[in-house]
Amino acid sequence: MKATETTVLKFIGGEDKVFIIPPFQRNYEWSEEQCKELFNDIKNALFR
Repeated sequence: MKATETTVLKFIGGEDKVFIIPPFQRNYEWSEEQCKELFNDIKNALFR
């Protein structure tokens, strides 16, 4: 595997991407606060 530099938008965008949640994480539930924190982290990464 070769590491390459990219942006968050390029990483999560596009029809060629498939994200799979491993079975051991499927039962994990996020609270509203955790979702907000993730969203804010993504926003901050985009606008730096």
